Amino acid sequence: MVIIFLHLFGGLTTPIKRNYEYPVAIWQTNIPTREKLKINDEFIKEKLSIAQKYALSNKAQLLVAPEGTLSNNFYLSKGIKVNTLAGGFRYSNNELRSSLLGFKIGDKSFTTFIDKNRLVPIGEKIPRFLNSFSRGLSAVGGIQPGSGARFFDPKFTPPLAVAVCYEISDGLKIRNAINSGAKLIITAANLDPYPAKLYNQFLALARLRSIENKKNNLLVSNTGPSGLVQDDGKIIQMLDLNVEQYEIVFPNFSSEKTFYTKFGDKPIFCLFIFFMGLNFFWKIN
Repeated sequence: MVIIFLHLFGGLTTPIKRNYEYPVAIWQTNIPTREKLKINDEFIKEKLSIAQKYALSNKAQLLVAPEGTLSNNFYLSKGIKVNTLAGGFRYSNNELRSSLLGFKIGDKSFTTFIDKNRLVPIGEKIPRFLNSFSRGLSAVGGIQPGSGARFFDPKFTPPLAVAVCYEISDGLKIRNAINSGAKLIITAANLDPYPAKLYNQFLALARLRSIENKKNNLLVSNTGPSGLVQDDGKIIQMLDLNVEQYEIVFPNFSSEKTFYTKFGDKPIFCLFIFFMGLNFFWKIN
């Protein structure tokens, strides 16, 4: 009954009006990670240049590209032309990290970043004693996790809650980022060559994070799903799967916090303890 009441109460709330003052260009690269490793930087630079031109022609204030798009030490001799958040790799203390890299206009290399924390065992994170075999076990040769905090403030955008791939399943860390001031969720992913069922699960989790925190969720994956999820979980725009595509979306940046954002799972835990105690009381009487 409590869950039913909360759903009914949530359904009666007034949705946030759309804000069309902050166009964002998303670039679905359609390049699987294993293929990406065989492609040189010049090819990616050419593709990035096309994406930038598309963003500029549509007056986008931000360009977002998926997980794993840029190689380590990626460098632009002429500098970036539009504020950009792109998935890529970087070295820290001789350890390879998968990150969302931030480039502000004029930057030749990234100046801000947030590292991926939740890694796929064997597929990404390799035990150190298997390092000599890592190239055969992992497409990228093994990476290491960064900080668990998902709050990211690149300064050229409002503060963000960032999930890299299946970090979208960790509602607690997304909630913590929003409590730290994040106004939008950005999810950058690499979902190839996984089955369609995983795409649907990923999208369901992305919608859940939006509903929990009443925040738009901007999705950018290499082969999809890519698009925009509204703060009530409604899919506003979604690109076709398995094609290279550019699109302009208009995410809302909101400071509003839901009951869940403020209190998390504590109320449910307290209800659990209460009903367990009530059940015990009835049994002994």
